[in-house]
Amino acid sequence: MKSEDILNNLNIETKQLINVLNEVGAYIFMKDLSGCYTYANKLVLDLFNTNLENIKGKDDSYFFNLELANEIIENDKQVFEGKTLEVVEKNIIKDTNEIKYYLTVKKPLYDDNKQIVGMFGISTDITERKELENKLEEQKIFLDTILDNVDAYIYMKDKNRKFRYVNSKVAALFKKPVDEIIGKYDRDVIPIEIADAFWESDSEVLRKKKKISTEEIFKDDEKGNIYYWSVKLPYTLDETPAVIGFSTDITVLKAKDEEIKNTDKILYQQSKVAAMGEMIENIAHQWRQPLSIISSISSTIKLKKEMNLYDKKTEDSEIIKDLEKINDTTDFLSGTIEYFMNYLRYDNLKKYDNLDELINDVIKLTKLELSSKNIKIITDIDLLDGTNIKNELVQVLINIINNSKDAFEDKSIKDKVILIKTFEDKNEIIIEVSDNAGGIDNNIIDRIFEPYFTTKYKNVGTGIALYISQKIVITKLKGQITVSNKKITYGDNEYLGACFKIKLNKNIH
Repeated sequence: MKSEDILNNLNIETKQLINVLNEVGAYIFMKDLSGCYTYANKLVLDLFNTNLENIKGKDDSYFFNLELANEIIENDKQVFEGKTLEVVEKNIIKDTNEIKYYLTVKKPLYDDNKQIVGMFGISTDITERKELENKLEEQKIFLDTILDNVDAYIYMKDKNRKFRYVNSKVAALFKKPVDEIIGKYDRDVIPIEIADAFWESDSEVLRKKKKISTEEIFKDDEKGNIYYWSVKLPYTLDETPAVIGFSTDITVLKAKDEEIKNTDKILYQQSKVAAMGEMIENIAHQWRQPLSIISSISSTIKLKKEMNLYDKKTEDSEIIKDLEKINDTTDFLSGTIEYFMNYLRYDNLKKYDNLDELINDVIKLTKLELSSKNIKIITDIDLLDGTNIKNELVQVLINIINNSKDAFEDKSIKDKVILIKTFEDKNEIIIEVSDNAGGIDNNIIDRIFEPYFTTKYKNVGTGIALYISQKIVITKLKGQITVSNKKITYGDNEYLGACFKIKLNKNIH
């Protein structure tokens, strides 16, 4: 074969190789020992908005802000010393200050004498993924901060009795770092007899798949018996049944239980724990589906990449579209955390200018739990601007809604509904919360606001929520609350149900 033919064939093969490198979907480049580019494929050239001739002989200082991303040079030095690196690099484009993240493989180039003469690299743009990881990590830190500062002991344990989460208060109680608790069996963390006692109620939650409230004892060698009021509810974590525990220390209250049994202090404490337990339950319901969506999409992306199932022409757009879905879902999770955080701060921070805003928050905090039990909420709300509604009304309405939810339990009512209606009557704000659960027995309706009075099983109700609601309305909101049985019309049918009526003076802030 003539040298001219050999040269032509070589040129053809070179062009074919260049075309392949330009279509491979990754950033490919080569550098000499001074760190200057000797080759870059089309993706690299497009990133720098230049051509091959202009990039040759120039180092990264022409294209990146190396003061903020000096790890590029440090990584290159290691490759020039003979190392092969697989790293995530943070690059800041000099012209735009745009931050980019790349998963990069760098290897040394050798001559015929096995001397290093340069390096080559292959990079994949993972900016979207890295930003998503950073956002999820920020949200995790945010949620951990909230849970570590809530005045409660919070943990998650799976069906095998292995801890999957504990907040800092639980770690302090067990006198171990968080990292030495998560992933360990309860019997390996605390004394066996205490672990077995806690597991009795934990296993009841898993067995019945229902929330329970109960009193528990933790035996401390220094402090003696510590008493807790615990709310526990079922949860599914990575397709594994688990239980979330939410406990508050009532040792002081327990010591005085006999003499202060009928005082508001212990009642309000238990009521607040129960209400916060409802919030944990709603968080569990609201997070289950979004987490499943994120897991499904990310697994699909990984599988398609590994199996080369993407159409090369549409691969980028498909991945971006899937990442946008994941991003939207994380925004929903972030919003859920915000609602939960606001609820925890109600006592000190939030006030409402109208009932519409307040009741919308109440619905956000209860809707998914009610939906899971096929209970609808219907509203007929006057905005009542300028009323400056106090935030304590949120807890009152949640307590009334939970009372209706419990009243529906085990009843075969086809269309379960809770009606919330607001209007003005002269100088008063009227709020009515009605249901079609059959009403309250006339023999006990006069006792409905008494402390500790409940028609529920002991592990379901404490009999304090409505009592506390009455105290809030009277003492904090300067209003009145009553209950009666009332017929309501929904659809084409007439039903009997309980109607709670709250009257507030519009001029009292």
